[in-house]
Amino acid sequence: MSEHVVPPSARGAATSQAAIAVRSLRRDWFALLGLAVVLAAILSAIFAPYLAPHDPYRVSSAERLLPPGSPGYVLGTDDIGRDILSRLLWGGRISLWVAFFPVLISGSIGLALGLTSWYFGGLTDQVLMRVLDVVLAFPSILLAIGIAAALGPGLRNVIMAIVVV
Repeated sequence: MSEHVVPPSARGAATSQAAIAVRSLRRDWFALLGLAVVLAAILSAIFAPYLAPHDPYRVSSAERLLPPGSPGYVLGTDDIGRDILSRLLWGGRISLWVAFFPVLISGSIGLALGLTSWYFGGLTDQVLMRVLDVVLAFPSILLAIGIAAALGPGLRNVIMAIVVV
């Protein structure tokens, strides 16, 4: 008798893209290490108020330029006596804001424009494509610098400049 071969999808094995990615990730130790480092950085930034050993803005002229490994200062202090580890942890929070919100806002705007272009088609699609062609014709870094200069300093303005680019 011949043996009947059953395809993996019929045997109940997961064949989704997510399952394939998880299986590949389990086999790649460097990818797991990278994922762990990224997750540790994100979690340390989120929990900075609980993990930071000192106030990141506290200035101490007596503790200026302490080397890494000094008692109470794992990464040392800067030229005006602020704890470098605390400043890194709190700075990570700002980096998360600048990384997360432009992606969320740009994705939402892109989705809305794409759906509008798809739904109406024709002239609406052509106008939207020409406007996007004009925006994409400018070098991204120059456009971001120009927008940031026009809006002025501040976290919100930086996020808006990145969203536009």
